[in-house]
Amino acid sequence: MSDFQFDLREFEKALDFVADATGKDSVDILNNAGLHTIIGGKGVKGAIQRTPRANIADIQKEADIILRMVIKENSEKRLGLNREQIGERVKKILNQRKQARGYTAGPGWNKAAVAFGGRGVKIQGGFDKSLARFGSGTKARPSLLVSEFVNTAPAAELIGQKPLQDALNDVTRDMIEYGLRKLASTMKKVSA
Repeated sequence: MSDFQFDLREFEKALDFVADATGKDSVDILNNAGLHTIIGGKGVKGAIQRTPRANIADIQKEADIILRMVIKENSEKRLGLNREQIGERVKKILNQRKQARGYTAGPGWNKAAVAFGGRGVKIQGGFDKSLARFGSGTKARPSLLVSEFVNTAPAAELIGQKPLQDALNDVTRDMIEYGLRKLASTMKKVSA
């Protein structure tokens, strides 16, 4: 576990401001903000877009390391793989790594996005066996003004915290801009 702490102070102020400026229910505002924090929206990049994906060129550079790993495994476990079979295994591992390059960013947020009303992301066949399948989302409700979204992909804590905080900051900015537009519109109507 890291010592990273999400900074929610500005978001909480923005939530109160938008509720006051628009008269909308805090639960609806919070759940809408949760969805946009995960998937993004007009003018807002969500955690899915911000979470880094592995570079295919960097994965390809790992071919020598994977080759040594497969040769070592073949030797230690006495698998009896010939040169061609070793090459096929290396190619298979590289392809798996390339296909999984956005695992934390996409499938990692899938269940949370769906819980907040999003469509989710495209997932591959092995999703039901992955750690990402344990991701979740819980919407706020009148009795508990808390939204929660969880990405359980193995690297989520390592690579996803800053992108999530940045997405939350972006949503906070967008909420304030929305509240200001609504307040200006109300003022214009009152002064007319």
